[in-house]
Amino acid sequence: MNQDKTNEEQLERVYSNGSEYEIHKNFIVARFAEGIDHGLKEATFVRQLLADKFQGPFGFIADRRNSYSIHPEYIEGVFEDFDNFKCIAWVTYASPIKTEASKHVAAYFPNDVLRGFFDTLPEATYWVTTQINQYTNLRSG
Repeated sequence: MNQDKTNEEQLERVYSNGSEYEIHKNFIVARFAEGIDHGLKEATFVRQLLADKFQGPFGFIADRRNSYSIHPEYIEGVFEDFDNFKCIAWVTYASPIKTEASKHVAAYFPNDVLRGFFDTLPEATYWVTTQINQYTNLRSG
């Protein structure tokens, strides 16, 4: 899947506290501003956004264009009790520092959520879409 196709499927773009969220049919792409340090306030916003936008299975893509920090309570506050949250991908643009930071954060996600690390957004988008489609096909078949 190429970048242009991904943008065509975008349903909505939401901004909050230096963050940008692209809402797609079955996944969200999150981009955080350089140097931002999100905590519980943004977690509450994102949790409500996910609850409002995704009733079926969905994935999350963290597009790490920038460097930022996230507190563990952000992750716990957003993703706990979401049975329909199936996978998360980090786009690290081949940056060893961003990849290592993302792997550290990955440990805070529920164990049944699939995780992937990618160099480009199209790779991550393809992987997330494939995971959601496979899950949906298993449930319906």
